[in-house]
Amino acid sequence: MQNVRFHLILELRALAEMAQQKAVDTHPAKDDVKQNWIRLTAYIGQVINALGKTYEEIKTDEDLKTLENVIKELKEEKPQQ
Repeated sequence: MQNVRFHLILELRALAEMAQQKAVDTHPAKDDVKQNWIRLTAYIGQVINALGKTYEEIKTDEDLKTLENVIKELKEEKPQQ
């Protein structure tokens, strides 16, 4: 699932760049069209942010679980004399 999130974020970044370029390329007389492209760029950014936060939370949970396992293993080891 993490891999899917990562690739989705990459795809969304590419779409955000396209939308931003469309906003830049839109003729100044078409402010409503330009505003829609800007709005789309902002929305894509919000989605990327939400996915990134979820990704980081899951990664942190995985790292904590690994750390817990290492601590458990170390506690179970008997000291050699």
